[in-house]
Amino acid sequence: MEELTGINAFYESSAGRAWLEKGRTLMVPALEKAVSDVTPEIIVDAQRRFCARLGGCKKEPAASSAHPTL
Repeated sequence: MEELTGINAFYESSAGRAWLEKGRTLMVPALEKAVSDVTPEIIVDAQRRFCARLGGCKKEPAASSAHPTL
């Protein structure tokens, strides 16, 4: 319990709050890029699965060319 109290005290300190804020500043752009990179494929996959459940669709979902694979 003492260890958790110490960790909590750190995050409540000015140094701990600054460390958390810096981490958010660095991580948010990376997370946004990661999400935007995979979202088109997820949407296409969801559309294909939806069409398969309906027994087919008039037009197959197009693969996104907005994010070419590396």
